[in-house]
Amino acid sequence: MCYHREIRSIIRGALTVIALSAAGLSLAGEDLESRAVPMPEMTAEAAADAAYLAAEAKLLGKIAAIEESDNALSAKLIEPLEGLAKLYAANGAYLPAAETLKRARHLTHREFGLMSLEQIPLADELTDVYLAQGEVRNANREQRLNWRVASFNYGCLLYTSDAADDYFW
Repeated sequence: MCYHREIRSIIRGALTVIALSAAGLSLAGEDLESRAVPMPEMTAEAAADAAYLAAEAKLLGKIAAIEESDNALSAKLIEPLEGLAKLYAANGAYLPAAETLKRARHLTHREFGLMSLEQIPLADELTDVYLAQGEVRNANREQRLNWRVASFNYGCLLYTSDAADDYFW
């Protein structure tokens, strides 16, 4: 409960500074109190929405800057796209999260190859998104892809004997 009050206070202060800046006022003014417009109370839900929108805007801005400076297929986009997908998934926007993760995986394939280990965390995130949507078949497909990539990079991972099961498990 106290944590939400601190966030609300910080956001209210930031919004006050932004509003004063837009009005051409500064905090150094003597008659600041008489010229300032009181801000309405912000609920914890509204503060969370504002934080989500701010984080989304920051990541989208970073993605746009990279696309403008390099191109839309730059490997520098993988990390911000993954962060954006995690943000979407955390807020229940599973369809944009899945599309963003697929784009990040495509860039991983272009940069590191089809059987690169760098795609495994992206496939795991995509599995979580599919499971949250109830798409078990797609989640299974992602995990089978992970198994194939790991098998390609590390050799066969099948344990066919009881001795192997005892050793590995």
